[in-house]
Amino acid sequence: MNIIILIFWIFSLILIWLMSNKFFNKIEVQGRIFIYYVLVSALFLLFFKGTDFGITENYIYNLITTILGILITVTLIDTIYNYINNKKEEAYRKTALRLLKMPIYTYCINWFYLYQEDSPQNTIINENFKSLEDFFYSDDFFSKVRSFDFNRHISIDKTYAIYYDESFDKVNMQFQNILAKYASKISDEDVRLIEHFGGAAAIFKIFKIQVFLSTVKFSKIASGNKEKLTPNINEFKHLSHKNFKSHFAKLLKLISEYNLVAENHNKWDIITLTSLSTIEKENLNPNVEW
Repeated sequence: MNIIILIFWIFSLILIWLMSNKFFNKIEVQGRIFIYYVLVSALFLLFFKGTDFGITENYIYNLITTILGILITVTLIDTIYNYINNKKEEAYRKTALRLLKMPIYTYCINWFYLYQEDSPQNTIINENFKSLEDFFYSDDFFSKVRSFDFNRHISIDKTYAIYYDESFDKVNMQFQNILAKYASKISDEDVRLIEHFGGAAAIFKIFKIQVFLSTVKFSKIASGNKEKLTPNINEFKHLSHKNFKSHFAKLLKLISEYNLVAENHNKWDIITLTSLSTIEKENLNPNVEW
């Protein structure tokens, strides 16, 4: 019976190690769980079954005292380590999120420009919408994006499809650069959120498709003459409103996380993101760093 208990205990050690590896990514968490289990289970084993294994009571008490001392020491060291590590992670997270200021700005501005391109000239976003949520979730914004003609030319040799694809590629790279430096120092949730705007979001594939379509030469034969076509290219018309809103829900979450660590004069909202700054205004702003 004692042999069975000992084998079961050894088997439980292996099982705990495998389970901690499966459910926890960080090696320090895996090691912490395993060490605590070894020490605590060894205490119980010695206390309840020590004499059954032929160990004298005095030796059992010495072992228990030793293991308790190790357990207390490990707990103290682990507590101090966790405190210092959490402070470091918090500092890294704040730094990473603060660096999102300009990528978030550029990303939002791209969508604002796209919306205003097909809107009346006097359309002012921050006067027609009370918040970023009102804007990005609005039917008006969704319908403007779905009806936008990306095959139109913004310059002689560049369509809007190419222009916005290049613009979003640049923003994606800004997010990726932040991830490259801080991915190992922030939480998995933060990594996934930033990664979403670093090119992982499916919405960016639409721009790639439209770039290809905008470079295709369309033509038809009419009365023996070749007639050039300039079709309205917009693959957003196939995107559901639910998935469209889902993308911007992540954007709003990212902005919210950024605003939690940003200084008041650096926080983003519909006013600060859409207000034009002039040199005269900046000269009078004590928060601007020159």
